[in-house]
Amino acid sequence: MKPAIRYFVLIVLSLVLYPGCGALSRDNGKSGPARIIIAGRGVSMSVPRGKMPEKGWPVIILLHGRGGDGSSFFKDGPPHDGSGDFPLLPPIRIDHVVLAPDAGRIGTGNVRDWTPRLRTPERSKDLAFFQTLFEWIEKSRDPRMDPDRVFVAGFSNGGFMAARLARVFPDKIRALAVVAAGNPDSYQDARLKSMRKHGFSDQHPPTLVIHGENDEKVPLAVPMQYHADLRKAGAKTRLLTSKASGHEWPTRFDEDIVRWFLEADSSGSSGEKEIRYRATLGMAESGKTISLGEGDLFRVELKGVPTAGYSWKIMEMDRSVLEIAGRDSKSLTPGNMVGGSALFTWNFRASGPGETVLEMKHFRPWEGPEKATDTFRIKVVVKTPD
Repeated sequence: MKPAIRYFVLIVLSLVLYPGCGALSRDNGKSGPARIIIAGRGVSMSVPRGKMPEKGWPVIILLHGRGGDGSSFFKDGPPHDGSGDFPLLPPIRIDHVVLAPDAGRIGTGNVRDWTPRLRTPERSKDLAFFQTLFEWIEKSRDPRMDPDRVFVAGFSNGGFMAARLARVFPDKIRALAVVAAGNPDSYQDARLKSMRKHGFSDQHPPTLVIHGENDEKVPLAVPMQYHADLRKAGAKTRLLTSKASGHEWPTRFDEDIVRWFLEADSSGSSGEKEIRYRATLGMAESGKTISLGEGDLFRVELKGVPTAGYSWKIMEMDRSVLEIAGRDSKSLTPGNMVGGSALFTWNFRASGPGETVLEMKHFRPWEGPEKATDTFRIKVVVKTPD
């Protein structure tokens, strides 16, 4: 499996696990994430730097494909650098603990894989392990985690396992991303008898389904049926396919995974309609200075041409002063024709007192920012409320 994520700086963690659940092994800053042992199983782990939320860190659980292990997601280092970025898609700031457990079954040639077709913790060692893992998340104090904000993303065999977890532990998972996989019941039984017997619920976690149209291992019909069945049950779901991808994690959709988790994370709030933005800025405001109070929100709206390969990237921003509270985009051209434009929207929150420059550039990644067609730059001053 190709690594889904690009990682930056090694974080060496130290934590105290509650009795009976685990132990920590360090790598002394050489390579890889911290490794903990939970219920006798290895888990690769990375913890954000910075101030922990009042209820503890939210959590992202990553499930590897057949033949991998938890460390497969960390080949270039843990997913947190000093700014607290979760580089599933820089520069969106996601301060989550990242856990990547090893599958339990080891077959021929020491190949690890999950057992997603088994439906109960009594029959499945994997499900019994996740039952323990969720309990550990709830009880752990160093790091302290928020059991109400747990997200799961899985690839291939791990994607089928993620889909199973959502069925068995729907109250433990806030949102789900299933990549190159689908419903393990329908994959097992082409006539979908198992799926009908074990139907979906409208309480199923919001599920993002991602698949390569050239996947020769898992036919496209599998995720399409999964998505259709979720919709029929009234569950929130979205299907994204990549014409250029086979049986792989299409990294072009990393942004969509992050956004899906962020939207699910904020779904319990009063909703965007009730959020008051201090300002909405566009290219006309580039070069200006805005003043905010700590906690204030503002919005930036910029036009781009994604169909021609262009995207907006944040080049400069002090994350101790500003943080991204959400982002979105919508096409401004019917049919998404080549050369058609789109409106990109970012919601920013003043996270702490100070001053920062927010600079964004519009360019093709392979050409680099020096060939940007547009630059948006403002100065932001954040004051502590009196």
